[in-house]
Amino acid sequence: GEQKRDLVFADDVAEALDLASWSAAFKGGEIYNVACSTPWTFNEVVKAINKALKTKLKPLYIPFPENKYQTKYIDIQYLDTTKIREAGWSPQVDLHEGIKRIIASKQTNK
Repeated sequence: GEQKRDLVFADDVAEALDLASWSAAFKGGEIYNVACSTPWTFNEVVKAINKALKTKLKPLYIPFPENKYQTKYIDIQYLDTTKIREAGWSPQVDLHEGIKRIIASKQTNK
């Protein structure tokens, strides 16, 4: 549960794509990382979900499945967003707010 991932909310991704479609700050053929640049552990995500739902769900830990396509597990995965931030984009939704929005959207769809 200590593996880290850089999580970004879908609305932030959509905003980055929209900005890239019209802003002269984005150069064609260049690569821009759309991310928060904040790694969260799986355990931290579970804790944040539990806090938002007021639950005590316990995570299920499973071993990394070996396969011929990926032979090594990546413990920490997050991106450098310097380039896209210089082009005028930055994430607006952090992990906790994103979880709240997801929960709210599921509650209104009942």
